[in-house]
Amino acid sequence: MRFFPPAVLLASLSLAASLPALMAADVPAAPAAPVPPAATGIDESKIKHMIDESKIKRMPWHLGDMWWDIGEAATKEEFQSLELDFDVKGKVADGVNLYIAPTGGSGGVEGQDFYGGIQTNTGMCRTRAEPAENQRRFIGRAAIFSTWKDRDLASIQTSENGYFDSSGHEGDFISVRHKLQWGEGRYTYRICRLRTEYVDGKPRAWVGAFVLDHQSGEETQVGSLRLQKGEHLHLTRRLSAFVEIYGGKKPLAQLPFGLEVTFFVPRINGKVVPEPHAAEQFDPGLPDLMTISPVNAKGEALAKPKPAEVAGMRFKLGTEPVRREKRFQWLF
Repeated sequence: MRFFPPAVLLASLSLAASLPALMAADVPAAPAAPVPPAATGIDESKIKHMIDESKIKRMPWHLGDMWWDIGEAATKEEFQSLELDFDVKGKVADGVNLYIAPTGGSGGVEGQDFYGGIQTNTGMCRTRAEPAENQRRFIGRAAIFSTWKDRDLASIQTSENGYFDSSGHEGDFISVRHKLQWGEGRYTYRICRLRTEYVDGKPRAWVGAFVLDHQSGEETQVGSLRLQKGEHLHLTRRLSAFVEIYGGKKPLAQLPFGLEVTFFVPRINGKVVPEPHAAEQFDPGLPDLMTISPVNAKGEALAKPKPAEVAGMRFKLGTEPVRREKRFQWLF
């Protein structure tokens, strides 16, 4: 198990605890619409009996977060690319408002975190043809890529038929989005350095986000963003991922029970991180229905994992509340 100084751990936990509020900036609630309960055979009365919904905090809900510790050596390399494979198993209704984020906003390049993934109903989307703030719209299933500490529209480059947003109501951020009709299967979320631009004599790097659909072989270019730095780009030692339900409050029975999402060990500059460490985190005040388990290359759960054996981390949304002794712990 990897140990960190208390100050570092507390800082990371504080940042992680703030994620739900920050994510709300990107994904406001869609117009209210009835959503049929998922066809999972879940007894709604049983859910209500087990969990008092009146005591659950407002959305967004981070049903589960995880952290990769990629090791000190990986942070010494000049950043060129970060590739994150993930599997989705289970059908999810559009109205569920699910956000699967293989890169979760706590981590990125040193000095500027980024986050992104796929959503069922992406909001706050504008186009270059209609850029006004009152022309935001929902675009349905999509891929998204965002970063903090900027509001400049010049730092945003949309892809063909892409969307963007810039806002400051929950902290300054810029974001690009692109429609993506995703479903069950495997995907690769890729962030890579594209070019360097000099602004007032200072270098600033452009990074782009792409999503590869392994079922069709098609890759979607989400768009690109300009970072504050342009040289000496290094990844932070910890990279987060999460599964979130966002938007307006919905009955627990409408959650996508049985959903499984597996985040695989990251690849940095084309190389799999050797022997990473990983932690799980669960927010208080939420329904404790998610479990996170290390798995090997065959998809088998590992009871006592060794870093070299772990291929990924599986999130599974069950129907039975989980008793937790710790809200945050390193698993290996």
